[in-house]
Amino acid sequence: MLLEVAIANEGDVVILLSRAARALGAAGVDGVDAASILTVCAELGHNIARYGKYGQLRLTVEPTGGGRRIVVEASDHGPGIADVEAAMRDHFSTGNSLGLGLPGVRRLTDTLEITSRNGCGTRVIATRVLGAGAWPKSAAIPSLGAARRVQP
Repeated sequence: MLLEVAIANEGDVVILLSRAARALGAAGVDGVDAASILTVCAELGHNIARYGKYGQLRLTVEPTGGGRRIVVEASDHGPGIADVEAAMRDHFSTGNSLGLGLPGVRRLTDTLEITSRNGCGTRVIATRVLGAGAWPKSAAIPSLGAARRVQP
């Protein structure tokens, strides 16, 4: 395990990000992979502090067929996510936010699993294969809304 940090407030998220950056650097993770993983940690950590009462975030490194992947596991003891499918849609929010957090986590990772029960908290497991490029193969390009490409 690279890291495990308890989270109860936004100050703990700052500690998480500092420790995660050092742990990733020590593990030889840098560039786009490190930035992506730190963004995932920030989003999931903020969600724990904002909605989950208290919880923890854990980073581990696992071997893959020819390389490594980072596993980010976040769990909390909050009220849970009432509608996970809705929470995965861009701009859906129950907390006066932009509603881009969990969809952004999905785009920055190769796999994302969310388990949540009302009144029992939420567990999120996200993985990113290291060195796979700037965007995981599973990532969808975000919708641009009313923008469109004009054909010549």
